[in-house]
Amino acid sequence: TSLISTVARRSGPRGGAMDPSLAFVLLEEMRDQYRIRPNGMTYCALIDVCGRCGRSDLALKGLRMMLRQKEEEERASQRGGSDHNAEGGNRRRGRSHHQDHYHHQPHALLNEVGAWTAAMDACGKAGRVDTALKLFSVMRSKFGVRPNTVTCGCLTDALLRAGRTAETLDVLRYMKEEGIEPSEVMYTSLMTSAGRMAKMERKDRRHGEGGFGGMNDEDLDAGAAIEVYTELMSSLLHASKSSFNAPKHKKRRVSKQQGQADSNALLLRVFLVFQEMRAAGVQPDLACYNSLLRACSRAGDIDRMADVMKRIVADGLDPNDISWRETIKGAARAGRSDIAERYWDDALSYESRSRNEDYVPWKPNALAFEALADAYMREAALAPSHSEKLQLYAKIVSMYEDVLGGMSEVDIFELHENQRAMLMVLRAAVSLELAHDRNAFDSAEVDTTRSRSTKELATDIVSLESLQQQLSPTFADAKTMKALALAKVWAQHDEDEEPERLSNLAFMK
Repeated sequence: TSLISTVARRSGPRGGAMDPSLAFVLLEEMRDQYRIRPNGMTYCALIDVCGRCGRSDLALKGLRMMLRQKEEEERASQRGGSDHNAEGGNRRRGRSHHQDHYHHQPHALLNEVGAWTAAMDACGKAGRVDTALKLFSVMRSKFGVRPNTVTCGCLTDALLRAGRTAETLDVLRYMKEEGIEPSEVMYTSLMTSAGRMAKMERKDRRHGEGGFGGMNDEDLDAGAAIEVYTELMSSLLHASKSSFNAPKHKKRRVSKQQGQADSNALLLRVFLVFQEMRAAGVQPDLACYNSLLRACSRAGDIDRMADVMKRIVADGLDPNDISWRETIKGAARAGRSDIAERYWDDALSYESRSRNEDYVPWKPNALAFEALADAYMREAALAPSHSEKLQLYAKIVSMYEDVLGGMSEVDIFELHENQRAMLMVLRAAVSLELAHDRNAFDSAEVDTTRSRSTKELATDIVSLESLQQQLSPTFADAKTMKALALAKVWAQHDEDEEPERLSNLAFMK
């Protein structure tokens, strides 16, 4: 494989600098003479040689050879029984161990994605962009090979060179859906290309011509550059979120300080994209600002978040549901429920300052309820006194009672389907009930007057269908699970005081 990768880098006795034929000769030798099984890295080296020589046709030939090898090995594996019985005979006839090993390898190839990537890169550099797009499609749909960051980077680079903005955005959206984070090279390339687009768009608008990458005036008005900038920011955020929400066995273990450092680094990268966009003369839209808010929210940076909200209004835009929810979530991550409450109130009282006839006043939903409840819960976890903790729990329960009583616009059915929100209400209700049993309330500070007891609320919540399903490990921590278990005991033993009393004591411990 290493020998193949050196072919055609300079002229030699067995081939010229632009002649990939020696690479095919070496592949044939390793496979037929030395019985060494080529893997994905081998074919990647072969196809890369063809690409360097500008021979996309031979690059595709190399890819077909790899697929043919896979097909043959798959057929051989299906006939594995007869081949296995013949193994002893082969060795008795003098075949070496590595020859048998070659014939009985599974049909999966190591680093197969590298070969597909090299083929796409060769086609892109040769101007065969449609072929590269077709390879990107069939590798997933027909052959089950998952593109990686390098694959997507090679394709977007070719698409941007060809002025194919729409397809570039499709690749970025695919990366966002799959949680593939742009590499540093791709990140820089996309920003450079978007800046070049912005420059061309400004020039074409000044001269009243549509000529960038085959786009007409209508395409330019749509703002190709800002779409690339916005999708790049969105891809960075979604890749980070996918990593955060990955299963525990796939997560890398990081300390709280490292997690915050990662969030701050993400915020910096997103803001760099934003600043590059402004420097290129591109006017950000609401989707772009919402990406900034999401990055601020992830880092819990309430100062930058407030600055972004001011910029939104200053640019004549109106915050939407995503904008308000991200500000509430950002305040929650900062442990500032007072700021979260302020944003909630601002959202309810906001009046459009633009002339957008399609503006719809903000209406709180289950996700907004979850964000504000999370703000109270996070601050409660850091509260210096038990009394302050109970005050925050009481606010969560009071919010829920407002929804039950029709005093809030949050849809009760939607809220009951939100597992995380209902677990927070349940935990708050159980904690308040236990504090009441221990006479832990300071009546001067915590309002305990309500239409129903917190115990009744907890027993009703625990019977919700959403809580009968498997709980997400992301938010089902030990204390929440204890509250859930105790509420189930209350629901089962309403007539039996002794088991209930013993369970209460266990929970308090």
